Amino acid sequence: MNNQNENSPDSTTFHWLEHRDRSNLTHFRRFPSRRERRREQALKDWFGTELGRNEIQARQQPSAPLEKTLDGLMKELGKGRQVLLEQIKDRWPELAGADIARQTSPLKLYHQCLDIEVSNSMWLYELQTRRKNLLLQRLKEFSNNQIQDIRLLPAGRRR
Repeated sequence: MNNQNENSPDSTTFHWLEHRDRSNLTHFRRFPSRRERRREQALKDWFGTELGRNEIQARQQPSAPLEKTLDGLMKELGKGRQVLLEQIKDRWPELAGADIARQTSPLKLYHQCLDIEVSNSMWLYELQTRRKNLLLQRLKEFSNNQIQDIRLLPAGRRR
């Protein structure tokens, strides 16, 4: 077996000791299935009662942080863009700078283009002519090149 696939939380293959047969039950009502009991019994027979428990625990996948699990789930459901947009909104003052952040707000992420609402025409002109490339560079770095373009919109004109 490939130990890297077994121990990595991002792995798409499931470990053979995971409790997956009755995953619809909550944690306090969850009992091992027949298949899971057979696996555990085989390990106890092979290693002995005491060592069997240790082997079962050692071979189960380590728990992953909830944030990582939810991000993976959202990406599987096709909601990765919303997660990225929320992360950008949370860190907008750091990414855009305090002055720009007061006058702008990220609206929507469509394909690889981020729509940004700008409060007035003076700031719109300033951003389009002088600061768009710098802002785009910061967003590309933050999003690992998931954002390839930004579109600056005047306030009140959302698509």
